[in-house]
Parts: sequence; C-alpha cells; structure tokens
Amino acid sequence: MRVSWRAVGLAVSVIACVGCERRTPQCNRFVDVINENQRKMAEVLKLAGGPEPTPETLEDYAKANDKLVLQLRSLKLNDAKLEGLRDRYIELTQGLAAGVRKTASKLGAFPSEAAKAAEDVKTFSPKKHALEKSINEFCRGKDD
Repeated sequence: MRVSWRAVGLAVSVIACVGCERRTPQCNRFVDVINENQRKMAEVLKLAGGPEPTPETLEDYAKANDKLVLQLRSLKLNDAKLEGLRDRYIELTQGLAAGVRKTASKLGAFPSEAAKAAEDVKTFSPKKHALEKSINEFCRGKDD
C-alpha cells in the first residue's frame, strides 16, 4: 500500500487545527477589550476635569490600567503572534500604570520629581500608538 504524502499533510493539518480558532474572532475579542478600556479611560480623564491632575485622579487612571491588565490576561488566544502582541500590550499598560502612580506619589511634595515622572509617562504614548498599529496591521492580515 502506498501512502500519499498529500493525504498525510491534510490529515496533519486537520489534526493540528482541531480546536483552533481563526484569527479574526481572536482579534475582535482583543481589540474589543482595548477599545472598551479606552472608552473607560476617556471617562476617567473627563471626570478628573481641569488641566491639573490630582493624586486621586491619577490613581483612578492607574486602577483602570490594572483592570485592563486583568482582562487581557484572562483573554484566551490561540494565535502565538497575537498572544505576543497581547503580552506586549500588558507590559506597556503595567509600565504606564506604574509611571502614573509614581507621578501621583510625587505631586505636591516633590514637584520637580513629579514633573520628571510625568515626562516619563508621556513616553508611553508613541509606544502605545506603535503597538496598536502593529495589532491593527496583524488583524487586518489574511485569516489563516
């Protein structure tokens, strides 16, 4: 009996894909979590009002980032590249929350240190935009 390598390849593909999920639904769940969080962040910033942040409003912002980290960690993704993007987003979000907390802790008593911490926080914005662009580009790619 002769084995067809094409049939073997098909069988391996089918077995490998049992339980796998296409990229699009995974991307949709991931992006939905990020978008929902951005809406919440906008509300936190809106409620903070005024140009001068307070330690309380900064802590609210940091807590919102903490919640996002928990949501993203619980998000089940089968695509390895998408998992990597999620992990990078988690790392970025944790760094942002830590920077915001550092700024909050320096407000009032240590104005120059608070200003330095706030400048450090601003460096997260271009990183965040670049990562979100990478996520969008990946998710717009051909669904496997």
